[in-house]
Amino acid sequence: CTLLIISSPDTDYSPEEIEKLDAFLKSGGDAIVTLTADTSTALTNLNLYFEEWGIRYRSEFILDYYQSISNMPFYVVPTIASVQKQPPEYDSFRPISAPSFVSAHACCR
Repeated sequence: CTLLIISSPDTDYSPEEIEKLDAFLKSGGDAIVTLTADTSTALTNLNLYFEEWGIRYRSEFILDYYQSISNMPFYVVPTIASVQKQPPEYDSFRPISAPSFVSAHACCR
């Protein structure tokens, strides 16, 4: 595993789980963490651990009216500055699906 996704946990991590998470990140692993607003009070151990990495949870939303879809500021669409042509050996690969929007979440390492 090179990328760990922690998606809106609703129960706190045990000290043993925090130790495993810490070992994973310190060994070069990456993580994407999303938290649901107003749930951090139940995640004491996880929040304290992230504070050690300089990440502090705030019960706030990220809204972007400029890059949003249909005036729904929670759904942010990235601006693609350029597209690089793929090498010929990948011409036979086709995506199964492509996301129509990207939701804004906190990301940490």
